[in-house]
Amino acid sequence: MEIRILTTKDEYWNKTIEASEKCSWPAGINLGKKMRNNEFIDFEYPVVAIEDDRIVGFCCLLNKISSQIVVILRGLVLFLSMKNIGETE
Repeated sequence: MEIRILTTKDEYWNKTIEASEKCSWPAGINLGKKMRNNEFIDFEYPVVAIEDDRIVGFCCLLNKISSQIVVILRGLVLFLSMKNIGETE
């Protein structure tokens, strides 16, 4: 599994927009909107998890470092770890 910080030139930029816009999680939909409109400020980046050329997770690193971001990133790592050992779809 690969974890990438994306830029607009990354081959997964548009794929991540499409995946996040289809997400049932409101923050995922918002990420797609921010990416489509390139609304990131300095030091804000979308992050994507890729496995077998498929997007299996995404989140956003924001300029404002907060405990919420740490919780979201820990959740992503936990989900990806569980996926690798077959505990989730």
